[in-house]
Amino acid sequence: MGNALMVDFPLDAVSCLPMNQSHRNPVRDDAFGPSIGVELLELTDRRAVTRILLTDRHLNGVKIGQGGVLFTLADMAFAAAANSRPGVEVGLHAAMSYLLATKAGDQLTAEATLIAEAGKTSTYQVVVRNQHQQTVATFEGLAFKKRTETA
Repeated sequence: MGNALMVDFPLDAVSCLPMNQSHRNPVRDDAFGPSIGVELLELTDRRAVTRILLTDRHLNGVKIGQGGVLFTLADMAFAAAANSRPGVEVGLHAAMSYLLATKAGDQLTAEATLIAEAGKTSTYQVVVRNQHQQTVATFEGLAFKKRTETA
């Protein structure tokens, strides 16, 4: 799996986020997601796509994709989309529905998009699809806009 990143605005070559010295990148700074194989594929304004190729190490005891792996994939897309602008947004709530079993060899993508914004909160919908474009899970995340650049 390569590191394909498509964007529609100027990026800082190190952080892969909009050029702004004070802007933190929660995806770059995240140690867990990349350690299990999650990649950031696309990042635009309030939208992000992540990907993972499921292997045997991602399966649970009944040999299907472990729910925590799918949650991490969706959560990383949510975090990247929510923090695609300067400032810090942190998750307040997330809910996930698992709709279709996954297996080793499945390539999953999670696409996060902003669906509502009011005051200091924003809501994102994340759809997780397999390589056949079947929806395998949905995730909804509520983010809170902090006043400072640090979590």
